[in-house]
Amino acid sequence: MDRTVTLFCLNLPHGAAIELVDDPMKHLREAAGLQMPAFDKASPLPSANTPNGVVGIRFQFPERDLVSEVRYLEEELAKLNIERMQVEVELKESKERYHEQAIEHRNEIARLKEDAADREKQLTRNLNILEKKLIRNLNILQTEKSATQKELDEVKSQKSEGVDPLVIDPFGLGLGASAQQATWALEACIEDTDRRMDETGKIGTALVQKRSELSERLDEMAQLPPEEELSLDAIRALEADMEEVERHMEEAGKIGTALIQNRNQLSKRLGEMARLPPEEELTPELRKRFADAEKDYNEVTRQSARFFHTNQPISSIKVVQDLEYLPQERGRKGSASSWDFERLANASPTRPIVPNRKLAVNNRVEDIEFAAEISSSLLTQVRNLQGQLSEKDEELRELRAENSRLETQARAVQ
Repeated sequence: MDRTVTLFCLNLPHGAAIELVDDPMKHLREAAGLQMPAFDKASPLPSANTPNGVVGIRFQFPERDLVSEVRYLEEELAKLNIERMQVEVELKESKERYHEQAIEHRNEIARLKEDAADREKQLTRNLNILEKKLIRNLNILQTEKSATQKELDEVKSQKSEGVDPLVIDPFGLGLGASAQQATWALEACIEDTDRRMDETGKIGTALVQKRSELSERLDEMAQLPPEEELSLDAIRALEADMEEVERHMEEAGKIGTALIQNRNQLSKRLGEMARLPPEEELTPELRKRFADAEKDYNEVTRQSARFFHTNQPISSIKVVQDLEYLPQERGRKGSASSWDFERLANASPTRPIVPNRKLAVNNRVEDIEFAAEISSSLLTQVRNLQGQLSEKDEELRELRAENSRLETQARAVQ
């Protein structure tokens, strides 16, 4: 509500300032404790007889609508109440959101703790597995190291007196190693490789013979008429022996090829040493070639040692004892275990015995290559024979089913 008020300050004796209003606001005038005379609205100032030292005063008030003012105040109060309610609602929503966020945070923390615990358990399991593997590998390496050291010690004891005692490891040559020392090391490695090639050739030849015997038996089984009774256990045992022989033949072929390649490399290095003066020191380039030869030699040695000892390819082959699946007039009497190959593995392949240098190395190489070729052709033949065996088994099952059906019909007719 518009209202115009014009006030003047009252100058009191003590310097106080009081605001005064006209007659419509008597309560204010009474509160001020003033006795105001009648004013002349035309004159700018009241008379000089103004009480309490009032020197100038002028009031101007229009008419006031108290009802409108009350309504205005009520509207303002209603607005304030609405704002208060809105603030309360917002505060409540904020509390709810904070509570929900707190719950989510607690759940997230719990989930992270569970994930951390699971990861810790998994890491612990992995560490335990790795620790076991490391311990097992360390034991294997320690065993190989002990066997290699034993070989080297025995080889060293068998060398001639002219051998430098510093050459213990064939490739353990110091910075001042001479061409003569390198030649001795290469000769020792070539002799060891020749011995391993000889053992591999013997085993390969025995495997080829064994494979030929099994192939002959498979041929005889394939030529049997369908009506003859067969021993399924004997067939399965024969197939298992054949698979075992094939696996060892493949492994023997790989070992023989690796030994041949390694021996060629060692022979090449030996030829390089032969062109040098015996007392000349090795150049950095030659030492690098020796490092490559050492890596290949150690790898082939480990492979052949595992082939000879860990797998035990000859002694682990079990020969079929049940020969009842062949007719008496066709079958061969006697046990199939007459092929005893253990005599071929009497000499330990890792025993550091230096063989005669005059052995026929080329003949051994040819034997290994010949055994590898025969094994490849025999593998193809085995697969064909296995297919024929499967067909025979299917025919046998059909004949037995037909026989059972005919017997059932015969009993029904009787």
